[in-house]
Amino acid sequence: MVAVERAWLRMISVLFKPFSLSFWLILAVCAYLAALGTPSDNTFQFVSHFFTQGYMEQPLEEFGKAAQQSAAGDSEALETACRKIAENLSIAALFAWMGIAVIAGILFLWIRSVAEFVYLEKLVHRTSGFFQLVARYCRLGTSAFFWRIGYSIASGMLTMLLMMIPLAFSIGWIQSCINEHEIVRPSVIAVVGIVLSIVTGVFVGLILRCVIFYFNQFIVPVMYVRQETSFAATVTFWKIFRGHAWTFIKYLIVYIVLIIAAAILLGIIFGILLLVSFILSSGELNIVFSTPLLKVVIFLPLVVFFRLVSLELLNQFYSSKLL
Repeated sequence: MVAVERAWLRMISVLFKPFSLSFWLILAVCAYLAALGTPSDNTFQFVSHFFTQGYMEQPLEEFGKAAQQSAAGDSEALETACRKIAENLSIAALFAWMGIAVIAGILFLWIRSVAEFVYLEKLVHRTSGFFQLVARYCRLGTSAFFWRIGYSIASGMLTMLLMMIPLAFSIGWIQSCINEHEIVRPSVIAVVGIVLSIVTGVFVGLILRCVIFYFNQFIVPVMYVRQETSFAATVTFWKIFRGHAWTFIKYLIVYIVLIIAAAILLGIIFGILLLVSFILSSGELNIVFSTPLLKVVIFLPLVVFFRLVSLELLNQFYSSKLL
C-alpha cells in the first residue's frame, strides 16, 4: 500500500528532520499516554507489582515450601501456609483491589482518549506545549471516552446474549450435572449447543474487535480532522467505509502482517539484549524491559510509523474531499 511507504517517509521527517531530543521525549510521552491501558501497555501490571511487592511474596514462598513438605507427608505445614495466605488476602482486600483496578482502568481510558488527540496534533503539526493541547482536546477526548465505555458495555451484553442462545440447548445437561454433583456424559444436542456457543463467541468477538480497531485507527483521526464528536465521526467514517470497504479490509490485513513482522524483529532484539544482560549480569537492561515508558522512548520510530499508516490512508480520502 502507498500509505505504508508514505508513513515511513513521514516518520523520518517528523522525528529526524530536524532532530530534537526534547520533541522526541515529549512525543514519546504522548504516544505512551495514547496507548495507556491497551494490551500493548503493561503500566497497570508494573504499578501493581511495585505496590504489592512483598505483600504476598513471603506467604507464597512459604506456601511453595509447605506444598513440598505436604507431598513428603507433613499436612499441617500446608494448612498453616493456607492460613497465612488467608490472613494476608482477606475478602475486603480483594474487593478493595478490584475497586482500585476498575477506577484505574476508567482513569487510564480517559487519559488515553485525550492523549490520542494531543499525540495526533504533535505528529501532524509538531505543535509545542502539552497542557494547552490537553485543554484544547479535552472535549473530543471525553467524547471518545464515552464512546468506548458505551461500546464496551453494549458489545459485552451482545456477546453474552448471542452466546446464551445456542447454549440454551445445553441447559438440560447442565442441570443434570448440578443434580448429580458430577460431570455426566452430554447428549449430542448439548455438545452442539456448547460448540455453537463457543464459535459464536469467537466470531462475534472478532467482529467487535475489528470495530474498536477501526475506531482507534480511523474514527479518532476523523474526529481530529473534522473536530466532530465520536458519534458524528462514526457516521462520517461509515460513509467512507461503505464505498471503500475492500481498501480498509486490505489495510487490516497489511496492518496484521506489519505487526507480526515488528513483533519478530523486536523479539530478536530483546533476545539479543537479554542475552547480553545475562552474560554481563547487568540489571539496567532489565529495568528498561520492565518500564513501559522507556520502551516507547527507545522504539519511538516504530510507534510513530504505525500511527502514521492510518493517517496517510485517510489523507488520500481527505485529498479527495471525502472527509
